[in-house]
Amino acid sequence: MWNLVLIGLSGILVGVLLSMDRTFPVGLCEEKLLKRVVRVEKLLNDTFENITETHVRIKDDSVKLNEALHAQLEAFIDTALFNYGAVREMNSTITTLAGTYFDKVESFIDTATKNITATLDKMNSSITRLIEPKGKSVMHQVMFHVQRPVVRDGEGYKKLYEYGINEKVVFELVVHNEVSGYDPSTGYFMAAEAGVYMFTLQYWSGYKHLDHFQIVKEGRVLTMSLQKNGEGCFSVRAFALLALGDKVWVKSTSTDNVYSEKGSCMHSFSGMIVRL
Repeated sequence: MWNLVLIGLSGILVGVLLSMDRTFPVGLCEEKLLKRVVRVEKLLNDTFENITETHVRIKDDSVKLNEALHAQLEAFIDTALFNYGAVREMNSTITTLAGTYFDKVESFIDTATKNITATLDKMNSSITRLIEPKGKSVMHQVMFHVQRPVVRDGEGYKKLYEYGINEKVVFELVVHNEVSGYDPSTGYFMAAEAGVYMFTLQYWSGYKHLDHFQIVKEGRVLTMSLQKNGEGCFSVRAFALLALGDKVWVKSTSTDNVYSEKGSCMHSFSGMIVRL
């Protein structure tokens, strides 16, 4: 490159010499030529210095560029290596989590299967217990038998009670009361379980008296008995389908008098559940 520069400058110098006015005296021409040579030399020196400075700057810039590229390359390699490590770590974490998840799912399925199996076994056992009693016995152990206490009157009869109109009859004397279905303090029988029940009311009507009793379920009359001017022992029976907690009681609908004879209590209320 420097050879090309020198050749160019030499050409410029030759052109200057050839352009000199030949009519000038020799001494004047030499002086002018010398001045031109000096100027050209200075110009060459300045140009050379500029070229040298430019070369130095280019070299420095090249070094800086190489350093910057090297730094960026190192940073890129470091980042790539870091990302590769992070990806490997993430992959390991995902693999571990996936294994744990599948283990938990498998454990959950096993537990759920065992629980469902146990529940089905319990249901099957309960259904078996419900089915087995059918056909073996028509009566269940839900039953009661209650009476009215005896009060002696002056004629030798055992007068039990005088009832008013729409009065609930309460039988205080409990003879039998399985599962405590009958409450002697309120006169209500409450179903301890759902089913078909049979109820029986017995009473002894006095002579020339109007006796009117009803067996009632939750306010609805199941059956009734009406005796007018008849003396003797009477009974009435009713069947009812009861839900759990349904109540049944006896109600008087007129001014009634009931008796017992020779210590035998004739006024009673009974009930039991029947399995059909």
